[in-house]
Amino acid sequence: MPDAPVTALRGTIVSFTGDPFLIDTAESYVHEPDGLIVCRNGIIEAVGAYASVRATLPSNVPVTDYSGCILSTGFIDTHVQAEMIASPGKQLLQWVNDYIYPAEEAFADRAVAKVFCDTLIRYDHGLHLLRGLSAIGR
Repeated sequence: MPDAPVTALRGTIVSFTGDPFLIDTAESYVHEPDGLIVCRNGIIEAVGAYASVRATLPSNVPVTDYSGCILSTGFIDTHVQAEMIASPGKQLLQWVNDYIYPAEEAFADRAVAKVFCDTLIRYDHGLHLLRGLSAIGR
C-alpha cells in the first residue's frame, strides 16, 4: 500500500544477526549510531544508516527523532523473570534475598547463562532483555 502512512524513527539502532554463544560476540549484532527505521502499516520496510535510508523517502515524510536513544526491532514482551519459576509466594524482600539474588548470581557462570538462553531459544521465545536486581557488594 504505497499510500499508507509511513512512520520513520531516527536513533541508535541495535539489531542482532546471530547467537553470541555460537559465533563471535562482535559478529552477533549490528550497531548503527545514527540510524533510521521506516515502517508502513506496522511492517518494517527499511532499517539502516540515517543518511542512506532518509534519501529513499519523500521529503514530506516526518521523522521522529530519538537521537541518544536505542531503537531495536522485533521485541514482543521482552519481560523475563527467570527467578520466579522456582520461588513460592513470600514477602517481597524475603523473596528477593532468598531467590532473586542467588539465581542472578548463578548467571555469572557463562554455562548457566547459556542453558537459560538455549531454553528461551528452544521454546521460541526469541530475544529478551534481562534486567538484574543484584547490587554489587550487597
